Amino acid sequence: TPAVGASVPGSTKEDAWVTLAAVDEGILQLTDFVSPDPGRYLFGKRKLGLDLRDDYGRLIDALEGPFGALRQGGDSSGAGLPVVPFTVVSLFKGPVKVNAEGIAQVTFDLPDFNGQLRLMAVAWGATRVGSASARLIVRDPLMANAILPRFLAPGDDSHLTLSVHNVEAAAGRYEVAVRGTDAVAVDNGNLTFDLAAGERRSAVLPLKGLSTGFGRVALSVKGAGLAIDHFYDITVRSSRPVETQFLTQQLPPGESLRLSAAHLSSYVPGTGKISATFSSAPPFDVAGILRALDRYPYGCLEQTISRALPLLVVRDVEMVLGVERKADDTLEGRIQQAIARVLDKQRYDGSFALWGSSGETDPWLTAYAVEFLVRARVKGYPVPEKPVQDAVAWLRNQAIDGGRDAEALASRAYALYTMALAGVTLGGPVRYFHDTYLDKLPTPLAKGQLGATLARLGDHDRARNAFNAAIANLARDYWPVDHGSTVRDAAALVALMTEVNMVGDNLQKLIDRLPAATITAAATNTQEQAWLMLAADTLMHGAAPLELTWSGGTQLKGDPVTLVPTSAQLASDGLAVTNVGKAAVWQSLSLLGIPNEPRPAAREGFRIKRNFLDRKGQPINLDHIRQNDVFVILLEGEATTKLNHQVVITHPLPAGWEIE
Repeated sequence: TPAVGASVPGSTKEDAWVTLAAVDEGILQLTDFVSPDPGRYLFGKRKLGLDLRDDYGRLIDALEGPFGALRQGGDSSGAGLPVVPFTVVSLFKGPVKVNAEGIAQVTFDLPDFNGQLRLMAVAWGATRVGSASARLIVRDPLMANAILPRFLAPGDDSHLTLSVHNVEAAAGRYEVAVRGTDAVAVDNGNLTFDLAAGERRSAVLPLKGLSTGFGRVALSVKGAGLAIDHFYDITVRSSRPVETQFLTQQLPPGESLRLSAAHLSSYVPGTGKISATFSSAPPFDVAGILRALDRYPYGCLEQTISRALPLLVVRDVEMVLGVERKADDTLEGRIQQAIARVLDKQRYDGSFALWGSSGETDPWLTAYAVEFLVRARVKGYPVPEKPVQDAVAWLRNQAIDGGRDAEALASRAYALYTMALAGVTLGGPVRYFHDTYLDKLPTPLAKGQLGATLARLGDHDRARNAFNAAIANLARDYWPVDHGSTVRDAAALVALMTEVNMVGDNLQKLIDRLPAATITAAATNTQEQAWLMLAADTLMHGAAPLELTWSGGTQLKGDPVTLVPTSAQLASDGLAVTNVGKAAVWQSLSLLGIPNEPRPAAREGFRIKRNFLDRKGQPINLDHIRQNDVFVILLEGEATTKLNHQVVITHPLPAGWEIE
């Protein structure tokens, strides 16, 4: 725990404060980071402005030829590695008030680290600013380091490079021990080095990934009155993805459901998790849906909103997910982060694009974005007013004069509904839109949104007419314009009609379109999962309490009841839940893990093929590649249907492969 003293000359004349950062110099050099200098920022001479004028573009008709395509998307899995075998130091303290002698004492708790830090101090007072930076070497007298791969897969055979450098320790014999525990093993880990002053030695040891989970490599050096210990954590993960399975059925009165390790027998040990939801309402696996959304790795506009929208109605999401989250990853923090990401995709004209602010306007998703922002604001989350006003102004133009084709009508209906949510009423245009275009609206959701808008205006006759038209023909195909399906529309209509108190006798018709067998993680997309979550929240309000007991006769309270048993609870006989009430209840199991056996290749309207080639385009044998070999992966895709696909290709790399 080193202490650093920062001297601020002349600070005794006025109050002054200091901030101090200590960052790994290697990371700063990789990013060409310049130490902060407030004096230069505030008083530095600015470059003259530069403006370019070009008449050459007038020679080409802007209506001829295609526009240049900017690279967009570039989404990443975002999953990352839970632990890595190296430490990056990035520490910050402040503001610290300077004492009467002009000194500020700052203390850092340094992790296990050998290397060079850059200390960067910034000082300020009422009339002055200043800054300074210096490099600080942090190391043991004898530097011992184990260089590991970033991760492994179960069964991988790799190597660990051990480096020992006697920088300024006494010359002599040193005993070195390298041990692998938990998910990794190290062979031949006992070594002896006779080191002279300044001598450096190295060795290569076999390293093996044993099972999925976290491994730890312990390195200890003893000799010449010196004892040093270092620890390195490494992730061992399967190359196969995590899969989620939903199992839903009724639990009759007097019957029990036993949750045990047998449910997870088909998954790789250590990867399986189980959650159970019991409800008197129709079956929606709250925990499973939220977990599927929480684990979804991509982040276009639709996916970002669909992951965050259910969080507005589920306050105990951390409990439902069954995980312990960091203090800075609370429910409020995740929603606020989603709000920021949504606003990052707003264009200059107030509309929103799929991937970023420079993309093409998506009218339907613009309304979806505004609905999320408005609902978040109603729940008390801080949402900037100006972006919402700009978006509502854009939606107003879209709603009144957005076109008459199917795509335009769907987005216009959504725009009218979203403006009503935002408190902008267009009574005349809404009624005209109903009388003119109701029969031409392409989806049940569009008709339902129009009905909800009319209900908010108090025109219940037209609203009832629109809702009846929506329910009359719920069956529909997937349509990429509104990311919709029968499941999504039925779930959304449950929420919309209940919100304006007009669901009436139509609830059962909507529930019939939500068969539990089709509401699975593999069969639903983020849009469907988000609205299923909102529908579940709606249906669970006002239901009679469940009468359930679990092992030992303990009564379970609430509706729904969600259980996420621990490994200890699943061991031996497991955990039994009994329905002691007089009516059947719905039970939904969510099973998550990596299957023991890889799933067979499948084609569902899309085929993809991998080709491994050398740089001359010739096929290569992966069994024969060696360190430093460079090769090309060529991906071929083919859509076997006439549907419009927006595709994300995920290709995890094996340990040791790097993208050139």
